[in-house]
Amino acid sequence: TSIATATAGVAQAQAGLEQSRAQVAAAVAAIAKARADVTADAAQAGKASADYRRYVSLLKTGDVTPQQVDSYRAAEVSANAVLTAAGKTVISRQADLAETHAGVIAAKENLAAARANLAQTKANLLKAQAQLAAVDVVPQQVGHTQSNYSVSTARIDEAKAQLEQAQLNLSYCTIRAPVSGYVTKKSVEPGNYVTVGAT
Repeated sequence: TSIATATAGVAQAQAGLEQSRAQVAAAVAAIAKARADVTADAAQAGKASADYRRYVSLLKTGDVTPQQVDSYRAAEVSANAVLTAAGKTVISRQADLAETHAGVIAAKENLAAARANLAQTKANLLKAQAQLAAVDVVPQQVGHTQSNYSVSTARIDEAKAQLEQAQLNLSYCTIRAPVSGYVTKKSVEPGNYVTVGAT
């Protein structure tokens, strides 16, 4: 389950990175549109300025009324205000792009962290499997040791039996009289061989 969780974390971080990259692409497109708007608004502002200047010169000759000049002056001011707003929109879109770039960097860091977490989880799993394998060997070693113990115990018992038999045989080498006293007559000397049943 830990590996599944870590893998899901990597997939989520990857999706976050893709989303951040999509936001960057959208921000780049928004900047392009804002710049196109600036170009169009600059053309409008230029035309409005030219119209206003032309009507100012026509006012001097009396070909137009002051109200017409005022109207073109207002159109010029409005066109310049629209151009200024479009310029601010470009700046705003550029700030958005910088923010989305920061989001991409953060998403890459999240992805790297998720991949590191997955690698660490896999390493932990391998370590746990190695420990489990070592634990599985212990009963075999215990069984082998118990077997060695049983063989050694049997050998000790056998050696004890042999010792007891040797002590018994050694006891037969000493002849003891049933009562205390002195030997006054004997028919054998040390070094003589005797036969079974001999007195």
